[in-house]
Amino acid sequence: MIEPFFFDNSRLFGCYSSATDPNAEKVVVVCPPLFDEYRRTYRALSELSVAISERGNHAFRFDYYGTAESQGLLSEATLEVWLSDIQKAIDEAIAVSGANHVVLLGVRFGATLAAQINHASVKEFLFWDPVLSGERYVEWLNEIDAILRQRHQSAARENNVPFENIEYRNFDLPSGLVTGIRELAIPESTLNNPDLCFTVSTDPEFCKSSGLSNCAYPGLSYDWPYYHDGVITQKPVLEALLDRVFA
Repeated sequence: MIEPFFFDNSRLFGCYSSATDPNAEKVVVVCPPLFDEYRRTYRALSELSVAISERGNHAFRFDYYGTAESQGLLSEATLEVWLSDIQKAIDEAIAVSGANHVVLLGVRFGATLAAQINHASVKEFLFWDPVLSGERYVEWLNEIDAILRQRHQSAARENNVPFENIEYRNFDLPSGLVTGIRELAIPESTLNNPDLCFTVSTDPEFCKSSGLSNCAYPGLSYDWPYYHDGVITQKPVLEALLDRVFA
């Protein structure tokens, strides 16, 4: 059963997929990626949550404050608020599922955020293509804005419309949030710990170049660094994540 609802005094949106096993003690809390990557992974993470519940564990997805279906404006968001949102999502997932073993599944910068969490019920971290450098991530966001600017300039010329009348930015981020993102990184003590963390990477060179033994390449690559309109539904990635959840 899939149950969407608001929590934290109707501030945050969550979606709970209950386990088919009534005795399930594990719940997977999904920390989604941000911005355009949220849209690109929405279907995949929805399907993943359903598959987790059908195989016998609980799953809980949520949106950070100021994003997607949650309340608030992105201009009001801070890194501290989003980290607090994860803590609240964990507590809500435990409350609705009755589980006492939390797997924190983070995707892209969602993994970077998840890695900062210290919660007694979090027993495992599972990362999908984690962002290791907040500084590089901000550079990539700026590259996306440059691509969109170029596209909209071309469209403005073709349609004889003043470019200054067109809003081209993907997202207008508050300076404090950008600073926080730049400064964030995944602690090596988490990423390198095979008893605590596992990474699924669509970069065929990542596992080898990073030296991680707790890492798997699912057999396909994905071009995260490039802005496009595609969505992600690749079955091998979802299967690799599922295998770790039920390992």
